[in-house]
Amino acid sequence: MARPKHGYELDGEPVVGTTTVCGLLNKPALVGWAGKTCTEAAWRAGKAGDPLPRWGEILYGQRDDAASAGTLVHELFEAHLRGQPLPEVPDNKVGQAALQGFENAKRWLEGSALEIQPYEKPLVSRTYRYGGTPDALAKSRNSVISLTDWKTSRGIYAEMAIQMAAYRQLLKECADISVRGVHLVRFSRDYGDFTHHYLGDDVLDQGWVVFESLLRLHDPLKALEKRVK
Repeated sequence: MARPKHGYELDGEPVVGTTTVCGLLNKPALVGWAGKTCTEAAWRAGKAGDPLPRWGEILYGQRDDAASAGTLVHELFEAHLRGQPLPEVPDNKVGQAALQGFENAKRWLEGSALEIQPYEKPLVSRTYRYGGTPDALAKSRNSVISLTDWKTSRGIYAEMAIQMAAYRQLLKECADISVRGVHLVRFSRDYGDFTHHYLGDDVLDQGWVVFESLLRLHDPLKALEKRVK
């Protein structure tokens, strides 16, 4: 990944990253997943007569497994796009899910008539003072350029559109690249199922309104959090 190891900077000063700004939103899907996971674990322990498990190990262990599958699919897809050797895949459920997602994505790519090129250049907005690193750009048969990003999740969420709207602004301001919409390539977190979603400019326009509002809130919120500790 081309993201800066020590964060984004402008004129020697740190600036906030796109994903950090988007992280100010609540995560209702994650909260629901955590509740369901803990409830199921407690039920299994009670049925077996076992002591209640440690919730941190359940949640973070499962989340780490899901994240590793997502990372693996991401690496496989990027290596394929760059014509590089594919990384090794573990012979377990995580590896099988990653390979399934990768094969589905390849089939979609072959029939899409899109030319996808990894981008991953860190960009920093001087106007709005934030940074971000778009995954890739897609060029259609009639030379229309769109954003492209791949996610490992159980669905498509508003936060994704907000993130892509921020990337659109960065590309326009920092690289003089105008994009039309975004192709979201989604890999299922659990089974490697693959879906493709196209979000148009109207969705990104709405996403930018939200991102700009969150960006204005970021510094005052962090200052308030320090003040009340």
